Amino acid sequence: MVEKHKLGLTKRHFPFVLRRKLHNFDKLQKTCLDIISNVDDDFSAQFNNAEKIIPDKEFFKDTNKYGNHFCYPNNGGKEEYLKETKKYDSDSKFQLNGVDGTNFVKSNQAIYGNYSVVAFQEISDEMVEYSKDLEYNEDSTPYQRQRGMISMEPPYYHPKYDERSYTQFTPFASPDVRDFLETFSEYGEQSCRSSLVKLNPKMYLSPHWDMGPEFASRFQIPIVATEGMEMGFRKNKNHPWKVYKFEEGYAYFVNTGYEHYARNDDETTRYQVRVCVIGQRLLWDYNEVEPNFEKTNWDD
Repeated sequence: MVEKHKLGLTKRHFPFVLRRKLHNFDKLQKTCLDIISNVDDDFSAQFNNAEKIIPDKEFFKDTNKYGNHFCYPNNGGKEEYLKETKKYDSDSKFQLNGVDGTNFVKSNQAIYGNYSVVAFQEISDEMVEYSKDLEYNEDSTPYQRQRGMISMEPPYYHPKYDERSYTQFTPFASPDVRDFLETFSEYGEQSCRSSLVKLNPKMYLSPHWDMGPEFASRFQIPIVATEGMEMGFRKNKNHPWKVYKFEEGYAYFVNTGYEHYARNDDETTRYQVRVCVIGQRLLWDYNEVEPNFEKTNWDD
């Protein structure tokens, strides 16, 4: 039996969005852009004329010369690299297949297949071992999975869909990435399920609910913010959507226990780092953010 996690305060104790200025953002952005340039073939063309750091392609041919920068894991080439990103795509493992709900994310396989660029953390060896005798039910509902995350016992629990299980670093978590994730652990809290994610042009995540902050605090750090990117929250269907625009250089706590959506109406791809944290103490160092505007329909 693994040690059970203590539950924190529920979503009602926090606003929709909090944020804090990042002092190490430039280094994180450079590291992530290095990774993106090797995964997304359209990246260089997309940002060629923008004021972004575009890594020199020669940069990746000598893994020893540029020791502090990104290099292909295990000294492999691009083909091997892309194979590894699939292996460490935490979102493909985390998807909720078979959930039948009018307000849940549609076509999870298609969305998550295009959402996660590469995961920095995967399921720990301890939780893999614990899961060997557990049945994984892909058709369980979000409510059943929430019950399972509280008890951490059968019949509804499985580490595969518990983001708190994703604490082990993947080969893509470079020293710079690990240093950045350590900044979320200043009060002894544990980061989990961190990943570099994207939302392609004209794509969206339809209104849905995720697990609340009592399980883990979720943060979004824009690496490439787009003008057409927005994230909206509402308390219930009787309230309007509170809509937020995120800026580069900040870490945003997002209260995804409330119904929310994300959309990118821009012509360019939005990239950001997602970090989950087991704990809430660090939220007291963040400031509440006022919404940019309100609207009635999320897809207007």
